[in-house]
Parts: sequence; C-alpha cells; structure tokens
Amino acid sequence: MKKMKKLFTVIVSLALAISTYCTPLFAVESNESYPVQLYGEVTDAGQVISKMVIDYGETHKVRGVTTETFKVHVNGTNPEEYNVPENEMSYNAKEYDRKIVKVETEGQYVTVYFDMSEGSTLTYLQTGGRNIPLDLEYTITQINPLTLTSADGRELDTNWIGNYTCDNTVKDEETSKFQSIIVDGGINYQYYDASKGDSLVVWFHGNGEGDYHSSNNNVAQMLGNRGTVAWATDEAQNIFGGADVMAFQAPDTWYYAQRDGLLEKAYNEIQEVIKTKGIDPDKVYVSGCSAGGYMTTRMLIAYPDLFKAAMI
Repeated sequence: MKKMKKLFTVIVSLALAISTYCTPLFAVESNESYPVQLYGEVTDAGQVISKMVIDYGETHKVRGVTTETFKVHVNGTNPEEYNVPENEMSYNAKEYDRKIVKVETEGQYVTVYFDMSEGSTLTYLQTGGRNIPLDLEYTITQINPLTLTSADGRELDTNWIGNYTCDNTVKDEETSKFQSIIVDGGINYQYYDASKGDSLVVWFHGNGEGDYHSSNNNVAQMLGNRGTVAWATDEAQNIFGGADVMAFQAPDTWYYAQRDGLLEKAYNEIQEVIKTKGIDPDKVYVSGCSAGGYMTTRMLIAYPDLFKAAMI
C-alpha cells in the first residue's frame, strides 16, 4: 500500500512538473500583433513595393508558410495636401490585392515577395501630367493557418492564425543614400555624398517628375525612374572613381527654365555645392532625359564651360 502511495505521489508530482513547464510555451497571446515592414525598389518604371518582412519576435518562429498564407490588400489614395481635383484621373489611386510570388522563412522573420508589375508608390495624374507620392495603406490578413513554434522549435500551436500591423513606411536601400535639400526660393534637389572622389554628376529629370502644386515633395525625381539612383550604384561610382550626385526637381517644369530663371538658380546651386563639398570644377558632369534633356541643353548653352561632359 505504501508503495502504491509513493507511486501515486511520484506520478502526480511528475504531472504537475510537466504542466508547470509547458504552460508558458502554450500561453500565446491571441491579440498579439506582429510588425510588418515594407521594402521598395526603384525600377525603370518607378519605385514599387517589392516585398514585406514579418517579425515574429525572438521567442517565436513559424512553419508552413506558402504563397497562399497571406492576403495583402492595398489602398492607394491621393494625399490631401496635394489638392488633387476630384475629377482628376489618378492611375494608381485604387484598391487591389497584391500578388504574392515567393516566401522565405529565416529564424523569426518571414519575407513575402510581390509581383513587381504592380505596387507603385507613385501615381500619375493624367491632366496634371505629374507623378506624385501616394498615401498607401497595406492590410495584411492571414487566411491559412501556420504552425507556431518556440525559438528552439517546440510546437506551440499547429493551427495558428496571427494578427499583423503595418505602419506603411517604406525602406529602400538606394533612396536612403540620398538627402533631401530644400532651397528657399531656389530649386530643391536630392543629394548623394560619395564620401570619396571629387566629381559631381548633375541630373535633370523628365517632365513627369516635376513638383505639383508647390508641394516641395522633392522625391518624384528620385522615385519616378532610375535616373537619380543609378548614379549612386557601385557600377557608376567605380566608373567615376567616386562622384557626388545632385538631382534637381523642377518647381514646375524645365520648359519654363528661361522664364522662371531656373538656369541661373541651378548654376548658383551647383557652384555652392562645388565650394562646400570640395568638388573639382573640372569634374562636373551633367545628364538629363526628356524635359531634363532640354534643361541640360539649355544649361550647356548658357554655361558652356561649366561641365566636363554631358549625357543627353
């Protein structure tokens, strides 16, 4: 009888120990929300949201993620501060679901890749003739269950549905190299400091990337195509031996350059950069496309000795 009591006591104690040990592992908060970060890439057709990364935290991992696990809904709207007319055709101001093409899991992170034929961060205004940044709202919904595990791989839930929060900020490795320079009464520009070399590349964008309604957005010329960021790539920098990049944004359009005094303003700002950034005056290059090609040509006519070479 004593042996039976001892055996019973051991079994109960063991059960309590197992219960005490396991309870924290299965105590997953159902209302916990996991952060989602958006990542962008600037393509020839403009910046797109190429992927999102979900962070499950240091204590959790997931298994069984596929391209069918999540639904990603996008609502793109015209920012109120741009005062876009209600009857204006805004091509990317719309709602749609992103097409997921690939997923990867590494530790606590899940990376979801999107079809890059959609997902623009800009919208083109048909009448206004400008690309402007969208207000983007990404909503992530898990539509198929996953297996949730602890950091060391122990299963916590084999039929788990999580909640997700996206703050809609966009990280872009290439655009983060540039600094926005706002010039009161002048021409705004994006600036890349190569931190080596003494050359300068001046870039004039096409007509679609000019400012809209004096918003001073100073990003459309960087996001509209690769015209700005391409000069800061390793390939371009190796060719120039290190070169700073100065990408202007027209206050309206380069076609009004003479009327609006933009030639002189651009010249003065270039001279200021040469002075403050230690640029060799004999190593200043200029390039532009479309309306920016027009502005480049006008600058060459007005200041024939300013540039070492031009690419139009």
